[in-house]
Amino acid sequence: MPLSISREAPGTQFLSRRRLFPFVAALLVPALAACLGVALIVLHIPVLYVLGGVVGAILAGFALLNPLWSFYLLAATFSAESLLGFTSGLTATKLLGGLTIFSWLIAVLMGREFRPPRAAVLFVAPAFLLWGLVSLLAVERLSLGIGKLTTIALLLVLVFVTASVVRSRRDAERLAWVLLITTLISVQYGILHYSVGASASLEGLSKSRNSIGLFIAMCVPLVVYFYARSRLPVRICLIAVGAMLLLGEVLSYSRGGFILFLTALLLSFLLLARGSRVRLGLQMAALVMLSFYAVPDNYMTRLKTIVPSVETGTDTMGLRYQLWGISVRMIRDHPILGVGPGNYLQQFMRYGGTIGLRRTPLVAHNSYLSVSVELGLVGGALFIIIILVSLLTFLSVRRRALACGDHSLAHLSSSFAISLVLFAICGTKGSLEDFKYLWMLFGLSAAMAGILARQEPAAAPLSPQ
Repeated sequence: MPLSISREAPGTQFLSRRRLFPFVAALLVPALAACLGVALIVLHIPVLYVLGGVVGAILAGFALLNPLWSFYLLAATFSAESLLGFTSGLTATKLLGGLTIFSWLIAVLMGREFRPPRAAVLFVAPAFLLWGLVSLLAVERLSLGIGKLTTIALLLVLVFVTASVVRSRRDAERLAWVLLITTLISVQYGILHYSVGASASLEGLSKSRNSIGLFIAMCVPLVVYFYARSRLPVRICLIAVGAMLLLGEVLSYSRGGFILFLTALLLSFLLLARGSRVRLGLQMAALVMLSFYAVPDNYMTRLKTIVPSVETGTDTMGLRYQLWGISVRMIRDHPILGVGPGNYLQQFMRYGGTIGLRRTPLVAHNSYLSVSVELGLVGGALFIIIILVSLLTFLSVRRRALACGDHSLAHLSSSFAISLVLFAICGTKGSLEDFKYLWMLFGLSAAMAGILARQEPAAAPLSPQ
């Protein structure tokens, strides 16, 4: 459903689109001219930087007119957090996040219908934040606790913004294209760096081989979804994209990424293949076999270490076992409130000394343990409930959409459900509880429920039950 301004009586809207354009132009045009003059004449800023700033300002202006556009720009940074060379402080994601929230508020003032749908995850997620406020009673350093709760609050805003601005299947498909294209760009960047010897493995714009491995795996169901709905020319392009993603997964040397990639292929075959499972299965197998001609010799050697490292605790798995043991001891000592939000690393300096890790504070490398350590078992349970409720909502949308004959919406919901499953699996070996992509998926589950509810006006609001 296209975004539209609500039809209200004249004078009832705080701002109308007709009044907004002259108002914005009267303010921005003189201000932009003044800034250009100061930048070029007084500050002597290079012309290239000034040009980039102008382009960025124009894009920001367009994004402000529609929160969905700024939301697409925000989503494009999720697989490229290090695009500007740093991941802390004022990053590109934080800038675009603020722009998205601001444009969302402007749209609300203009009277647009951006009410979030009634979905279970939108009730459970705020409870997670409220319990974090309760856990502040256990913090040792209040400043760290407030900082972590601020992060959770911003992620919660992302959930509501996602649920509000994605209002049609076309909106969701465009978001899927944004995620697929940005991940492909990140992979190509990583391949270039790897080919010239600038890195020992493919890391992409995320600067982490495990992260890029996860993002690549989550693109698999999106490729399969668009492949099943496209004609021959687009299918040929998608086959090339699939081969590029598989090559990126191989060159990342991420054992976890390889497992996630195979899981994504299997789930995509089961949920998205429709009536052509045999044909699609053969095409997937052919793509995998052809791509293995580009596999480095030492990649298969690394894959053979997966089972021994898990069984014997060698390599990085051994370190993870130690970190998980520390987390379990913290939970035993602080089962209800936890050690307080943001205070895991503060407590790690004490508990890690027993195994010689006092001077090397590390994250838990397990999302569920990490949340349970900081927010107690109640917080950990709420985090798991958010994941389960979102997954059940995706699957409920799939079931009801198939019953209504809307196979496109059903398979798109299945694609997002597979991405959430991959996140849930990866969370067992990595601290991903603050990943914006994950919380966007929570919001997408509510958005998909709202899309289906608007297609069924007489139906009751959708819930996982």
